[in-house]
Amino acid sequence: MLQLVLLAFLVTTLSAETCNFNAIYNPSLEFCVFASQQEDTWEQAETRCKVMGGHLFSIHNSFQNELFAQIQKSFVGSQGWLGLLPDTFPSTWADGSPFDYQNVQHSTESADCLTMQSSEKSWRYKKCTAELPYLCALPPATLTSTTGQTRSTSSPTTTFLTTVTSSVKMCCPLNGTCGPSTRVELCNVNVCPFPRQPCGPGRILDEYNNETACGPTFEINTPQFNDCLTTCCPDGGIWSAWVNVSPLQPFNFNNHTLFCGMCATQEQTRKCLSAVYGCPCDGPTTQTMHLTDELCQFPVPTCCSPYIKKLNITQRKYTCQLEDAPVELAPIVERICCPPDGNGLWNDWSDWSICSATCGLCGTQIRTRTCASQPYGCPCTGNSMEVRRCGALGCTGKPCCDGTYEGVAYDGTIFCQLEPPITFPGTWQPWFATSFCNDTCGMCGTMTQARYCMPTGSQCNGNFTQQIACGDGWCSSPKPPCCPGFMKSQNPITNAGICVP
Repeated sequence: MLQLVLLAFLVTTLSAETCNFNAIYNPSLEFCVFASQQEDTWEQAETRCKVMGGHLFSIHNSFQNELFAQIQKSFVGSQGWLGLLPDTFPSTWADGSPFDYQNVQHSTESADCLTMQSSEKSWRYKKCTAELPYLCALPPATLTSTTGQTRSTSSPTTTFLTTVTSSVKMCCPLNGTCGPSTRVELCNVNVCPFPRQPCGPGRILDEYNNETACGPTFEINTPQFNDCLTTCCPDGGIWSAWVNVSPLQPFNFNNHTLFCGMCATQEQTRKCLSAVYGCPCDGPTTQTMHLTDELCQFPVPTCCSPYIKKLNITQRKYTCQLEDAPVELAPIVERICCPPDGNGLWNDWSDWSICSATCGLCGTQIRTRTCASQPYGCPCTGNSMEVRRCGALGCTGKPCCDGTYEGVAYDGTIFCQLEPPITFPGTWQPWFATSFCNDTCGMCGTMTQARYCMPTGSQCNGNFTQQIACGDGWCSSPKPPCCPGFMKSQNPITNAGICVP
């Protein structure tokens, strides 16, 4: 079971009701924070955060880095997952925000997932299959003051919500309740200056209405349906399809890892789609599936209980099955009882397919979705498939395909985008080492350094990398004390012999 520890660190006077799942709102991080002491892989951790409506944490400046390290050390220990998406370019946090600050400690380990080292307050890459504790960043709920004015839980300098009051309050015939009299819209969408995070939680820096701003600028917290048009509900409600929320977990039997015999399990979840317009669903929201019906081989059991070895007539071979045939679900009965907006209810989009190219935005990928309300006689409007261009990394030779534009990432890497890049000046960050010195003395060695241009998408004059001489101690005979271009000197504090230009 997921063990969640309520994080009560730097708590404000806001009540716990301002966050879902009884979390505590932290104004410095601008999120509700949960800490999980259960150790999971990066994928498991991010999936569990998403189930709660959030993501693993992103960090955008040194202040957030310092604060996050303190929180993590106090509640989950010396290291935990950060929310940088593995194998993405340009690098992007799981919440969709840009990778505009870095504090990576050099590591020789070949790995793709990022962790926070609490004591050093630095980041280190680790294999994504490692199991670590983590913090989830959950979006804050909207607060209502005693005067009835709605406000967001963001700090005053980054308020992105305002209230619009309606003079008409609609009441619904189905349950007799009245709908909301206010809605929440975005405001103050101008970009915050460096070193603050450019945009508030969940907002993306881009060009909206021909201006560089934080968006998208559409209304938020607006109900998808008008409850007052609902006159009936389908029997049992309309559920989404089941979605896997964990990788396939093997069963351990006497030090044997079993994926066979219906021993392996996988957690799944679903959501009630019809609840959005006032029609609840019957049944559980989570389930554990037993998978892989191939027979196990000696010396382990053939099948895991309650499954037994039976002849599968369709496959013409023995597999692991329940002794009694599973109870068939009652067929869905079509009724003229559809979602009131007439658009039907879609399942979530599938994952994007593998890109057909690797660079230049020359490739395409697709994703699909199915209509959950179709079996109830309620067809969906809209597209069941989406196509997008992919492979943003610039190619060698001609970097970008026709119809796309060349951009430069914060680390100097060329990538391609669909719109012309926004032009604004950036700030160079300090140099950091990307290799070890290849010698030990006399300033005879060289090492490579790199620096970032922040915030991401900005332009800086100069080089992103450089090579410098290193190994400043005197060399021992018979080697000259210093290499050409350097001469002997002494450290004024330690009196140690050093080589200087």
